[in-house]
Amino acid sequence: MAISRGIRRLNDPSRFGPWAYRIVTNKCADHVRSETSRRHATLASGTTANNVATEKENGDALRRAMASMPAERRTLLALHYLEGLSVTQLSDVFVIPAGTVKSRLYHARAELKSILERTSNEEC
Repeated sequence: MAISRGIRRLNDPSRFGPWAYRIVTNKCADHVRSETSRRHATLASGTTANNVATEKENGDALRRAMASMPAERRTLLALHYLEGLSVTQLSDVFVIPAGTVKSRLYHARAELKSILERTSNEEC
């Protein structure tokens, strides 16, 4: 929707891909923020203070880890796991083969895991 509303402001048609990618990235970030707020509200209404604190710490660690990742990997993870886009849909969004999407998802998950383990070990 945002792409169709803003298409008239795109001056250089050859820049459509990066322009649309930026819009998708921003929309993903907005969604992550709103989901986080919603989850915190849900957690606060039905869990103990200890569980809320642990969930908040885990969520904060995940947000920091994802923020330290390259934008393309962060967006790929968000679109797949938060928005529920399939490999085929991601293939269309990124204009790459499905096998490449699978490979990039694998590497993005591995990087995220590595960052989370590293920060967890640093805290201990």
